Amino acid sequence: MTKYWTLFIAIVALSFTACNKDDGNDGDTNANVCSTTDLTYNANIKPIIDIGCAIPGCHAGGSPNGDFTTYAGLQPYIANGQINSRVVIQQNMPPGGMSQDNIDKIDCWLQGGGLE
Repeated sequence: MTKYWTLFIAIVALSFTACNKDDGNDGDTNANVCSTTDLTYNANIKPIIDIGCAIPGCHAGGSPNGDFTTYAGLQPYIANGQINSRVVIQQNMPPGGMSQDNIDKIDCWLQGGGLE
């Protein structure tokens, strides 16, 4: 009788693992399919940064937190991965939040090389 229960449990366990839905995500909760790789800071990202980040008290000109009003000011934070980490992965910047569409744009921009 014990071997029947063992067989039953094995079949149930296999059926649960075999029936998982494949969403193409491969376990990455931040997976983003970029429809374009030609995003640039000046054309696509600066307007997002200007509204949510490069404001007084945060990342405006002369800020000790970094000056995001220019591409050159943002560059060190792209290079050290802080933009990706805090905006895309942790999504804790800006403090008031950001739309998923804007997060996705920044993610795709970074994946495309973070071009000016």
